[in-house]
Amino acid sequence: KVVLEYVDTPGVLVAGYTITSPYTVAADTTLTSELFEQAAATTLLSFVTDDETKKADYGLEDPYANFAIYDGSNNSLTVYLGDRLEDGSYYCQVSGMPGIYTVSDANLGFLDYSEFALMDKFCTIVDIASVDQLTLETEDHTDVIDVTRTPELDEDGNEVKDEEGNVTMEEHFTLNGKDAHERHTRLFYQDLISLQVDGEVNPDKVKDGEPVLKTTFIRNVGEKKIVTEYIPYDADYYAVRQNGETRFYLLKSRVQKVLDSLDEYRQNYDQPREDDT
Repeated sequence: KVVLEYVDTPGVLVAGYTITSPYTVAADTTLTSELFEQAAATTLLSFVTDDETKKADYGLEDPYANFAIYDGSNNSLTVYLGDRLEDGSYYCQVSGMPGIYTVSDANLGFLDYSEFALMDKFCTIVDIASVDQLTLETEDHTDVIDVTRTPELDEDGNEVKDEEGNVTMEEHFTLNGKDAHERHTRLFYQDLISLQVDGEVNPDKVKDGEPVLKTTFIRNVGEKKIVTEYIPYDADYYAVRQNGETRFYLLKSRVQKVLDSLDEYRQNYDQPREDDT
């Protein structure tokens, strides 16, 4: 069972629907849009019978699958699918509608989506505007990026405001207490939050080892603290432990690229990044 809900989550870069069951994680925006488009386009083909005592004859006593759609007022419509016909269509029932029908399978591909397929794959996709501090711990170093914000001023010393009347803020970055190059910091940050998972862990294989990388985001909106650790899993992958829960893994090579980027940033934090074009 997969449950998708629209959740307004401040301070994230991927806005939209969230998977709330079997676990809570942001949903992939593209696949979610396709899912709702397909569900909305599902079409009844024909009326079969109004004798609902014969549900078992059509596989509807114990439906093969069902999906429910809720609107903003919590009104819902549920479609139950029974046996499949030779032409690929299904017998079905629809909540609030008496009788048994057939439904086209043309737009039912979304029923094959797993929760992992539907989820957004980013490990920690956090808008830098919501971050006050980021701590990065590796086997050899602990680095702290602090973000401070001051109002942007025009040439007359007046606060600059956006189209909605909000004061525009300028961000200033430091690494371990020393002024850091803004663009270089943002490029490293982009490397970090671009990490994506590759699959779901087997709980029996998860080890309680020391992380090769631990990130702690201290934020000013939404979830105030997010701790993500990349811990040993097997020869090719690290497991991702976030706020104490381990559900996914990713290629070690992905993490190594971030570690390399961090090493480069640590050495040249106050200068432009060489590969910035």
